[in-house]
Amino acid sequence: MAEQTSDRKSFFKRISSGKESSEKEEMTFFDHIEELRWHIVRSIIAWLVAAIAIFVGIDWVYDNIILAPANENFVTYGALCRFGNWLHLGNAFCMPPVKINFQVTVVNGTFTSAITIAMIGGIIAAFPYIFWELWRFVKPALSPKEIKYARGSIFWVSLCFLQV
Repeated sequence: MAEQTSDRKSFFKRISSGKESSEKEEMTFFDHIEELRWHIVRSIIAWLVAAIAIFVGIDWVYDNIILAPANENFVTYGALCRFGNWLHLGNAFCMPPVKINFQVTVVNGTFTSAITIAMIGGIIAAFPYIFWELWRFVKPALSPKEIKYARGSIFWVSLCFLQV
């Protein structure tokens, strides 16, 4: 029991001193589980912080992201109309703004919708950090050749994920 306590203390010292797990040292199975747990905990904290920030600004999210296509000044409407005119098709691609009527059929429907949007938006906003945490966990197990091939993957995966 004393050995387990000293192992945990050394682990917390290693974490607090900023040492990466990329140093070549032998870790037990439970050391790997502990390392994975801390990566997951940090990822969940990032996700929750992003979700709370989105929930606080939910009115802006509804107006500028969720309901943006209902606005007559939406970027795609003008671009499609100009493209149709450029192709000499007249107003064939011009679209009128969309009229959206909401109907809430349950008492807590609006609140549940806001929570769902905040949680999904939190995953989207925190994804680059979550992927980086995954990379920090996997990187020590890779050979230098594999690390070389994976260089920049965090940037490119995040960029591709955030593409519309």
